[in-house]
Order: sequence, then C-alpha cells, then structure tokens
Amino acid sequence: MRALEIARGLRERHGAKVNLWATSSRLPASLRKQHGVRWFAPWRGFDSRLGSSSFVFIGSFWKPKAWLRRARPKQLTIIVNDMNVANLRAHLPVYREMHAQPQIAFTSHTQRRLFDGEALGGVHVSPIDLERFKPVADKPAQSGRLKLGRHSRDTLDKHQFLYDPELYATLAAEGVDIDLMGASCIEHLIPESLNIRLRPAGSMDAADYLRSLDCFIYRTGTFYDTAARAVREAMACGLPVVCHRFGGHVENIVHGENGFVFDDQHQAIEIVRRLRDDVELRRRIGANARATMEALFAPSKLDAMYASYLDGAQVEKAVSANGVSVLSRAA
Repeated sequence: MRALEIARGLRERHGAKVNLWATSSRLPASLRKQHGVRWFAPWRGFDSRLGSSSFVFIGSFWKPKAWLRRARPKQLTIIVNDMNVANLRAHLPVYREMHAQPQIAFTSHTQRRLFDGEALGGVHVSPIDLERFKPVADKPAQSGRLKLGRHSRDTLDKHQFLYDPELYATLAAEGVDIDLMGASCIEHLIPESLNIRLRPAGSMDAADYLRSLDCFIYRTGTFYDTAARAVREAMACGLPVVCHRFGGHVENIVHGENGFVFDDQHQAIEIVRRLRDDVELRRRIGANARATMEALFAPSKLDAMYASYLDGAQVEKAVSANGVSVLSRAA
C-alpha cells in the first residue's frame, strides 16, 4: 500500500511516469491488474532503459540481482520498512554499486534509533490519502455504546494472541461491539458472542470500515510495526486510537490528547471503558487525531518527500523526462 500511495503521489503531484514492480510472484492478481504491477524479473519485460530513471525500493530485504546492479539510476532511494538490521548492512554496498549516494529513508524515528541509523538517512512517513480517510461529519454517538475494531494482515504475528481474545471477550461482555477485519487466525480463541464480528481481511474498503467504528485498537504479537499505516489511517478518520506501546506509530500519539498508549491489559480495558462512557472525550481525541495527521501529511511535506525521489533540484522541469520505478514485495 505504501508503494501504491507513493506512485499516486509522484504521478499526481509531480507528473512523473511511474512503473510499479513486485519482487514476488505472490502479489495478489487483483492488485496486479488494478494498478498495472509487473513481476520484477529480466524475462518479464524489464526495460534496461529504466536504469537512467529513478528507483525507489520499498524495503531493504531484497538484494538486487547482478543484472540489476548494472543499472545506474539517476536517483536511488531505499525505504527501510522492516526491522532487519543485518539486511540493510549487508545490502548497502550493493546499493552503492548502483548509485554513489543512495538515499536511505527510515519509516519512523523510533525505527531509525533502533537501527542506529542517524548517520545513514532521514525519516520518511508512509503517506496516506487524507481525502480518502476523512471523518464522518456529525457522526451520531451514544454514551454507554461503543464499536471497537482493528484491521491488519490475517497472521498470528500481527495479533497478540495471548491477550487479545480475553480483551475482546471482556469488553463484549460489557456491551462493547467488537468488529475485527483480518482476525480469522485467532477466531478459535475468541468466544462466540453476538457482540463480536469477524470479517475476512480486505473484505471491506479500509476507509469505509474505519468510518464505521467509534474507536480503533491496535496491538501486535511478535511483529514490530515500524509505523503502522492502519493506526494513522484511523487517526485521519477522526477515531480515538488505543495502541500498545510496541510500535513506531506511537511517536505520533500524545497520550490523552490525540490518542492513548497502553502497556498492559488492564490499562487497555480501562481506556476503552472511558471512551465508551464519555462521548465528548471521543470527539475531542478524534478531532485532535485528525489534526495531527493533517500536520503530518501537509502538502508541502509530502511534496518535498516525493521530490527527493526524483533526479535533480529543478524537479518541476525534470519530471516530464523522468520515470520512477517503485519496487515492493506482496503485502
């Protein structure tokens, strides 16, 4: 999703010609067809002329093959979006074969510190479309009633399977409606309840799903989110978010002002109870969350970020002649 949003921004904001490539054949056919994504392999029609354009690699997990290392892009950007320090260190010499000064961009300040990467590069947020993820105007709310949800990939590492089932069961028993998208992997751990609904991952448009909620909760298991897009999308929709401290996205949350951060199960349950019973608190936190995202994704900031992926200082004059290749693995 990050690759797709960057591609859209480069096209719409800078008029760049963008080619989307995936380094894995596991990319869902629906995404491939909808966005014209091609499998990045020499026998699948890779045009060697793209070597004179700009490359953006989403992730440092993939080592460019020998045939690609012969390319000399005008600009090479590596967006580090995982926590594999060894991969980045091992691949840096390869990136420098392709470009003398590749741009290294981290996903959050928290991640960059964990990588000890201050000397390597800056922080580039994963952009989201604020117009698509916008709040519902005059959304009705009732004290004592709350619809809580979250969405993610449907894998165990994206859920705290030791504690989340208990949390959902406790809140459902107290009248909170639970709506989870992408949680079938823990379905067998969640008790049957009229208050709990499970949806398949991707079964509903993310923006529409978020606007159907009153509150967003997020906690992972073994997976460390460098900065979860889902959390920022929820904040953009004007939702109060309740997030476990384990993740880079919490650096955008000021506890009690534009969201909530918790460390243990008891804290999470108490925060949700407060939000259930206090409509004005929900509205205030949600409005502040939206304002935070509007500042984070201000047009001037996004324009500068996108411009850095292109070649040359005079971006406005150069983009008509430049192409950009965005590489990503399947989500």
